[in-house]
Amino acid sequence: MTGIWLNLSGKIDPSTLRLLDQLGVILRANDAPFAIIGATARDLIFQFGFDIPVTRSTADVDCAVLLPDWTKFDQIKTALIATGNFRAGKNPQRVHWVETNR
Repeated sequence: MTGIWLNLSGKIDPSTLRLLDQLGVILRANDAPFAIIGATARDLIFQFGFDIPVTRSTADVDCAVLLPDWTKFDQIKTALIATGNFRAGKNPQRVHWVETNR
């Protein structure tokens, strides 16, 4: 099987890039493998990988994270919120990007 690698360098809007960067820093520091999934992943691939216009937009970024237990999840959630750029959501598994520190 041959893989397809898309170069998204310089193509993602600055706010989304800051979100992904900060999320990646925290998750990598916690040895937590992750992947961006859902509509955001689809839109990035369509728009920037294949020049297919995105006709609908989503405001959220979904990611899948591999963690050994809920304790590790709580540590990561606490670290994200401590940056000042994330706040807790109504559901325990959600955090929201607020980008207060630029």
